[in-house]
Amino acid sequence: MKSAANTIQGVRKGRAKPCDVCRRRKVKCDGNASNSTACSSCKSLKVACTYNGSRDTEGYIKNLELEVQRLKSTLGKVCTVG
Repeated sequence: MKSAANTIQGVRKGRAKPCDVCRRRKVKCDGNASNSTACSSCKSLKVACTYNGSRDTEGYIKNLELEVQRLKSTLGKVCTVG
């Protein structure tokens, strides 16, 4: 059973999002987007600690939408020929 500190009115809190560097390296991030200090991974690598992950998501979704359109077009051609 989870403690009350981890929940708000029975709803689980989401985990903090990793910074861009930690997400790319697939490592645990101890930073916080609302905090101005860099996470320990970025500090040790001496790189900027940024939280711009939403751009990757938008590009990913756009690519999926384009792929769906391409597949629909291909399927339409196959169905009309047969």
